[in-house]
Amino acid sequence: MADSLSNVYKKNYFTRSIGGGYRYQKDALSFNMNINYNIATLRNNQTFPFEDEVKKSFYTFLPSFQMRYNISRDKNFRLFFRTSNNSPSVEQLQNVLDNSNPQQLSLGNPNLKQDYRTNLNFRYMSADVPNMTSFFIMFSGTMTNNYIGYKSLFASKDTLIDGYTINRGVQLRRPANLDGYLNVFSFMTYGLPVAFLYSNLNLNTGVSFSKTPSIVNNIKNFANSYRYSLGFTLSSNFSTDIDISLSSMSTYNVINNTIQKSSDNNYFNQNTQLKIYLLFWEGLVLQSNLSHIFNSGLSASYDNNYLLWNLSVGYKILSKGQGEIRLSAIDLLNQNTNVQRNTSDYYVEDTRSNVLGRYFLLSFIYNIRAF
Repeated sequence: MADSLSNVYKKNYFTRSIGGGYRYQKDALSFNMNINYNIATLRNNQTFPFEDEVKKSFYTFLPSFQMRYNISRDKNFRLFFRTSNNSPSVEQLQNVLDNSNPQQLSLGNPNLKQDYRTNLNFRYMSADVPNMTSFFIMFSGTMTNNYIGYKSLFASKDTLIDGYTINRGVQLRRPANLDGYLNVFSFMTYGLPVAFLYSNLNLNTGVSFSKTPSIVNNIKNFANSYRYSLGFTLSSNFSTDIDISLSSMSTYNVINNTIQKSSDNNYFNQNTQLKIYLLFWEGLVLQSNLSHIFNSGLSASYDNNYLLWNLSVGYKILSKGQGEIRLSAIDLLNQNTNVQRNTSDYYVEDTRSNVLGRYFLLSFIYNIRAF
């Protein structure tokens, strides 16, 4: 049984690149553009449980472009364009059946190619110094050809694939190069002072969309994922010895599949934090971080509403206070469940990972920045 789950595999990936570029800078405008010719060689050697060797070479042009324009001293925007390649992993290349889960088998694909990614990014930033306000917005998009996705087969009868028998009712997944991957992301934040609280307020929001291709029983499926986020951070600025911040981020996720409708799902997450830093007389430091985690749409058996509280007391030492002896209580309320949702083209999974739970830590911190 141990041999059936074992293999010996070696992967070597070599890249060579030659290229050139042009750079321009005058007054408020600067830009540079480059183009590289990339040669990648992939060599795979498998010696157990059987011998196999694969050698491939890939030839690609990789252009890139970057521009910055300073509208004024306090306003500027940047534009980035970049292309890149990623090679398949060892697990994706191994032509060995993974039967650790008898109902969900996986098999590598030695014929995989490297992907080709195109990324475009735009950023704009402005600051109003007299009024102490700031604004930042970003858009980013990535398209990928030869995206390394997965082909899933649900065997309706006993089927022979590459010398392996897939029994009826069993699922087999294999990586494959697929076109159509897309990821688009936007983020915006606005900062302003709150005079009566002697604090700064940052408001932020974001929207993202991703389209991930897969093949289910020889039919192409797209998993369309939408993510909407809204949050704020309120931080104090009335004293160097007292730092208080309150922040919250709410995220709503929607996942729709064109074929695999059983994997459609919606869920909500909210993380609210209160952080307090107090420096008392003669170097005594108190720090508190209280987080409230709320999840909606997960499995009923998971705790969707809990508190995480980390508390510490420290004392600064040495001539400039660069050293600190600190006693910390981690997860003081012992409520951490570490719940996470994972989604794919063929399943929705809620997981709970083992964590230490409540524990105490005595530590010594030396801050180099104190120099």
